[in-house]
Amino acid sequence: MSKIDKAIQVKQIMLEADPTNEKLRTEVERLKRIKKKILSGETPFSINMVFSVISQGSTENEAIERLSHKISILREELRSIGIYTEDLRGLGAIAALNRFFRGE
Repeated sequence: MSKIDKAIQVKQIMLEADPTNEKLRTEVERLKRIKKKILSGETPFSINMVFSVISQGSTENEAIERLSHKISILREELRSIGIYTEDLRGLGAIAALNRFFRGE
């Protein structure tokens, strides 16, 4: 709960500095709704998703650049509907995929 309170406070301060930021206003309202639901006794839940993004290029650098661009677009689109993402690399990605496919 303290993480939600802190996030609300930080975002409200940012909103005071930029009151026209509708995206930020929406985030604050969403966090307040989540807090209200938790306080009323609802149990929070999380849903994990794994996305695979594929890209091609004539060189490795070009493929990586295109891949990074596609990932940025996907991340922004998901963030615009309230879904927050993180990159998984190396052993962290393997562990997450194992948990995902085992249904943990």
